[in-house]
Amino acid sequence: MGSAFHVRCWADAPGLAWHALREGLDLLEQLEAELSTFRPDSWISRINAAAGGEAIAVPAHVHGLLQRCVELHHITQGAFDPTVGPLKDVYRFCKGRPASENAPGMEAPLPAPGQIREALALVDGSAIECLNGLRVRLPRAGMRIGLEAIGKGYAADRVVALWKDFGVQGGVVNAAGDLAAFGRRPDGEAWTAVVPHPDAGPGRPMPELARFALLDRCLATSGDSEQHFHTSGRRWSHNLHPRTGLPLEGMRSVSVLSPSAELSDALATALGVLGPDVGLDLVAQMPQTGALMLDANGSMWSGGEWPSPEGET
Repeated sequence: MGSAFHVRCWADAPGLAWHALREGLDLLEQLEAELSTFRPDSWISRINAAAGGEAIAVPAHVHGLLQRCVELHHITQGAFDPTVGPLKDVYRFCKGRPASENAPGMEAPLPAPGQIREALALVDGSAIECLNGLRVRLPRAGMRIGLEAIGKGYAADRVVALWKDFGVQGGVVNAAGDLAAFGRRPDGEAWTAVVPHPDAGPGRPMPELARFALLDRCLATSGDSEQHFHTSGRRWSHNLHPRTGLPLEGMRSVSVLSPSAELSDALATALGVLGPDVGLDLVAQMPQTGALMLDANGSMWSGGEWPSPEGET
């Protein structure tokens, strides 16, 4: 899925942890083959290729994931939208690569308004048709599903569920910074979650935004530290607003804590679109879910069940 995964688990039974790790990695390879748009033969790529035509029959777990994508689209008032692919295509600079794949902070122009309007006509997460018989259809040619904002979390949840079935005592999946943890470490201590400052890096030490014990919870962070560009002095994120077609501006980091890595992953992107007022109100209505948000002025908000600095969650 274009991301690095790091997995760690432990078990009392000899050899069980090593077996669980291998099985977890095999599962990640399977999900990569099924869900990644980098694979032309994945189920998602097949659905995209058939857009505007016949529905595609898919496995039950893929159908279920896409149904939840549609539900999250509605819950977030359209802020989470897995069909923004055509819009991303118009944000391509420097030898045809997306701005997000070039050096952070590069200077690049915005696309022409006409290009943005044309792409927005193909962006509509509510239009994904999850039909009877485990079939999925995109109604308009040129529409495209991409799971960049939910796939890593879904994969992490699947690995954790697999390990629990094996009887592993504890483990953590780090999916490009998104964390899914269960149980405790072998020493009995809880796993530790850290939300780094978006400007932190080699030679740029910055205070952490948060650090807390992670007990059977999942953390995802979306930010612009590594993927952003500038236009005439304005800083834009690589994340796009699915209604305006413009890149997000002003929100540096969004972290979401919930019982599901899939949910945390999706909400971290959606809250960047919704902003702190609407976003934190949404999070407050969800059980065992909290969020931390940092804007470009250094203002920070938290809401829902976000842990205190000393507490466990």
